[in-house]
Amino acid sequence: MLQFSQRVANITTTVSGISPVTVTVTQAGAPDKVLNITLFLEGLFNGTNMNKAQNATGNQYPGSVADQFKIELHSSTSPYILAGGPILLT
Repeated sequence: MLQFSQRVANITTTVSGISPVTVTVTQAGAPDKVLNITLFLEGLFNGTNMNKAQNATGNQYPGSVADQFKIELHSSTSPYILAGGPILLT
C-alpha cells in the first residue's frame, strides 16, 4: 500500500529595507486508499473452481495457483510514471 509523508515548504519573502519573513506551509500526507479488485478468469473458471493454466510441459504454476496477474498503478499524465506496485496476484 502506498503511503505519503507530509510535505513541508519554507517560503521566505524579502523586500528591500524590511526584515525577511519566512512562512512554513505543511501539507498532511494523503490518507491511504484501498482498491478492491475481483477477477474471474473466464477461460479457467469451470463453474465450480479454477482450472490451472498450462503450457506445453503441463501446469504453468506450482501448487494451487491457477494463473498470475501483475497490477501497476501509473500517473494519468505523461510520462505515466509508476505510482504504485507492481503487485503480483496469484
